[in-house]
Amino acid sequence: MSKILIIEDELPIRANILELLEAEDFEVLEAANGQEGVNLAKQHQPDLILCDIMMPILNGYEVLKLLQEDSETAIIPVILLTAKADNLDIRRGMQLGADDYLTKPCTPDELLQAVEMRLAKQQALKARYVQAIAHVEEQLNHHLNYDGLTALPNRLQLREQFDRLTQKLGATGLVTVLYLGLDRFHRINETWGYAFGDRLLQALAQRLLSWVKPQKFIARIYDDQFALILADRVTNDEIRELVNFLGQSFRIEEQEIFISFSIGIAFYPDDGAILDPLLQNALLAMRQAKLLGGNQIQFYNPNLSLNCREYLVLETDLRSALSRNEFELYYQPQLCLKTQQIVGAEVLLRWHHSQRGLISPKTFLPIAEEIEAIFPIGDWVLETATQQAKLWQQFGNPEFRIAVNLSARQFFHPQLCQRLTQILQKTEFNPQCLELELTENVVVQNPEVAIAILGSLKDLGFKVALDDFGTGYSSLSYLQRFAFNILKIDRCFIEQIACDAKNKALTTAILQMARQLELQVVAEGVETPEELDFLKQQDCDLVQGHFICPPLSAPDFDNWLRQNSSVSVLDFSLESLPEIR
Repeated sequence: MSKILIIEDELPIRANILELLEAEDFEVLEAANGQEGVNLAKQHQPDLILCDIMMPILNGYEVLKLLQEDSETAIIPVILLTAKADNLDIRRGMQLGADDYLTKPCTPDELLQAVEMRLAKQQALKARYVQAIAHVEEQLNHHLNYDGLTALPNRLQLREQFDRLTQKLGATGLVTVLYLGLDRFHRINETWGYAFGDRLLQALAQRLLSWVKPQKFIARIYDDQFALILADRVTNDEIRELVNFLGQSFRIEEQEIFISFSIGIAFYPDDGAILDPLLQNALLAMRQAKLLGGNQIQFYNPNLSLNCREYLVLETDLRSALSRNEFELYYQPQLCLKTQQIVGAEVLLRWHHSQRGLISPKTFLPIAEEIEAIFPIGDWVLETATQQAKLWQQFGNPEFRIAVNLSARQFFHPQLCQRLTQILQKTEFNPQCLELELTENVVVQNPEVAIAILGSLKDLGFKVALDDFGTGYSSLSYLQRFAFNILKIDRCFIEQIACDAKNKALTTAILQMARQLELQVVAEGVETPEELDFLKQQDCDLVQGHFICPPLSAPDFDNWLRQNSSVSVLDFSLESLPEIR
């Protein structure tokens, strides 16, 4: 039953309207003046108000103004009743919020028609409001339970699915939780852009959905991380099927791309009775897989919790290591076999932790890459090394060069050339004396982009070395395509070269190939006179290793350089080394 409020100061008119509306089964309220009418409107929230204009205390216009000032009464439709039919009066009422206008006297049919029309419009408006609210609630519910980018369920929805599944399976049921993390996904974003990365995630989500079967649930947990729940204990065949399925190439914007995954696995109820600790334990296993190089599967065990705590502590300390001046550069000299002079040095980073002592780069550099600390650390290395090398150039060799390693994240950073240029301008260092070392595994991640970056570096005057040659893909086609200046032979080929015919043949072949490609060759890890003698006979350009000199701090290297700026490779021995701090 609709509720109508009559605000009319003339009793006969008010009584007639009251009788007419009650005869039509409306619930009717009445007020004898404007102030009483406003109070009743706020108290009872009628569906419609019939209001006279000319009244004592508050007239109809003042009533409209007060109703519009209240958010609850502002939506109530109002029909004005008046003997004044002037257009200015009608316009004034409409501007104040009136919905209709009836001129007194009016017939019962005119009044009822106006009332029914206004109530019908109000009902239609309410229906639209209800529909709009329901739509908003549906969207809100979807946002609360599903990922906006991939439309996959999120953690909240996964928890509901997990609870239903465990209740259905009972106390003896088994559930497998798989935590999937994309390997090196940040490099895809850095190389092709975030929009490309988003489209790849969407394509991956569709592929995962196509693999999910009854009693298997998938969710996107965070950025490039996904979770799968499987009823029962996962089998080796299922894992193999998933890995092979996800390992197939994706085509995004006409670009074919392959991705690999690190997968951590935990089991209900052995590794957790509810979802959150199970996900946390599967995540620990996934991180362990990443630390081991990625593209593999690890099962959760309690020791991982300790390793993770250790990892997080190390990560926290690494973030402040630069500001605490805990990093130090060491320099390993490079000897030219033709001139018997020290012509440069490779720069090596050391972390002297205040409590843990010396921490291996193999331990902290992967963490630095993951948390993006590699960028400020890398800038510090370049600035410090070029400042130091500038001093050694002034010592007597203006062409003294330094070799600095670049990680994959540094190399593929969109502002690499800009950062290098800014640092060298600051230190006033000649780019032709800076050698940037890259491993094969870096450049083959995205050959086309790598070729473009190497071309830009060459245009700026930098020399680029292919480090650890022979330990990765070692494809001759890569040497032909990439703009390298220097080839560094890995220690594994130099070791025991005097008595290992295979290593001797491989090293000889690499040197001959490098000469054909007009590449300078640096042999790493020279530790015996026999190795040095063989490399000299094969016309190797440069050598470095403990037999020449181990890595030294800047002050020790400075002292050593002053004593050994020109040495005889025939008479050189470790006895020429100063005492190392």
